Amino acid sequence: MKFEEIMDTVLSQLTELGSRRQREEDGEMARLVNRRMELSGGVLKLRAGMDGPTRRLVDEYLDIMESIHGRQLDYLYRQGAKDCVRILKKLEVL
Repeated sequence: MKFEEIMDTVLSQLTELGSRRQREEDGEMARLVNRRMELSGGVLKLRAGMDGPTRRLVDEYLDIMESIHGRQLDYLYRQGAKDCVRILKKLEVL
């Protein structure tokens, strides 16, 4: 396994852990995530009744939104780590 693959795996696991912790600590976030999960069943039923072109459009939109969300999470996690190191250097801790 290459270093980048290992880092991607570690960051993915840490991001998931952080998301879980956020839901445990933030009741509103937990409520929103649960509501999204409830609504996904209804969306899947609606999607099943769509014609081919409409279904493909909706699928592509949802896939892109999920990809954007994941990339944003990864970026923000990495940027937060960089900012933390920068602050620690500025404070002469590192």
